[in-house]
Amino acid sequence: MDIIMFDRQGNDYSLEKETFEKAGATFTVTYFKDTEDFKNLVRGKDVVMFNDAAITKEIIDSMDKCKMLIRYGIGYDSVDLKAAGEAGIYVCNSPCYGVYDVAEYAMALMLSCCKHIPLADKCTREGAWSPLATGKVRRLTKKTLGLVGFGRIARKVAERSAAFEMDILVYDPYVTEEDAKAAGVKKVELSELIASSDFISLHSPLNDDTFHMFSDDEFKLMKKDAVLVNTGRGGLVDEKALIKALKEGEIGGAALDVLEEEPVAEDNPLLTMSNVVLSPHVAWNSFEGVDDLHKEVTDNVMRFINGETPVSIVNKEYLK
Repeated sequence: MDIIMFDRQGNDYSLEKETFEKAGATFTVTYFKDTEDFKNLVRGKDVVMFNDAAITKEIIDSMDKCKMLIRYGIGYDSVDLKAAGEAGIYVCNSPCYGVYDVAEYAMALMLSCCKHIPLADKCTREGAWSPLATGKVRRLTKKTLGLVGFGRIARKVAERSAAFEMDILVYDPYVTEEDAKAAGVKKVELSELIASSDFISLHSPLNDDTFHMFSDDEFKLMKKDAVLVNTGRGGLVDEKALIKALKEGEIGGAALDVLEEEPVAEDNPLLTMSNVVLSPHVAWNSFEGVDDLHKEVTDNVMRFINGETPVSIVNKEYLK
C-alpha cells in the first residue's frame, strides 16, 4: 500500500508515518511543482492525502492505482467528485475535527465585530484612551441570529448563542422542522432569515447551489445594522457585492475568516474598512483541533488499509 501526502507547510505527520508503516504501508510527504509533477507523483499511489491541492479530472485521470482521496479539512469543493467517482475512487473529508473550534471562532467574530474589539485594541495601542474612541457598541444578548446551514458546527454555534439569550433562526433545506424544534431553533426560509437577523453566520458547503448565495439582493434585504459572519467558504459570498453593501451602508459590518481569494489581495477594500473584522482562514486551528484532525484522517485511512469502507465519503452518488 503506497500513500502520499501533499503538504507545503511543513506540518508534523509523525502519527501517520508511525501508524501506516506499522501496518506495512509506505508513506511519503511531499509537494508538487506543477500539474505535470503532480500527475507523476500520484501514479502508483493507492491513497492520496492533501490539504490545499486542487484535484481536477486531469489529475484524477493520471491516478492508475488510487482508490482513496482524503482531505485534511471539511470542504471538498477543490475535488472533481464526479471524475473521482467514475474512476472508482472514494473522496473523503474530515468533518469532525474542528467543530468546537470553528463554532467558538464564529462566536468570537460576532463579539469582535459588535464590540469593536479590534478597533479598541488599536486605539489603546495608539494612546487613544477614551470611552469615545471606538464609538458605542452593541449587545449580543437577545438579538436574532440567523444560521445558514445547520450541520455540526452551526449546531454548536446555536448552543453557545443560547447563553446570550439569542433568538435563533435556521435555513437548511435538509433539516426538518421537527429536528430544528428539537434543537431549540426555528426553521425559516432564507429570505425571512436574512430580513429578520441581526447577525447572519454562514455554515453551508460550497457547491453550484450555494455559490454567491449572498449577493446584491440578499444584502439589500438585510437590516442596515446587521453583521455577516463567514467561517464557511469564501465563495458563499459575492465579495464585490459585499464591499458595495458595506460602502453604501446597506449592512452594518462583516466578520470574515474566509474570502473568495486567499491569501487576500493587498488592494482588497475590505482591508481598510473599520466595520470589518478579518482573519486568515484560521478558525479551525487550535492545538486540540490539529491533533484531532491528524487522528481523524489517520483512522479513516486505516479503515481503508484494513479492507473496510471509509467513513465521510462525499462522492457516493458518483461511485460506480
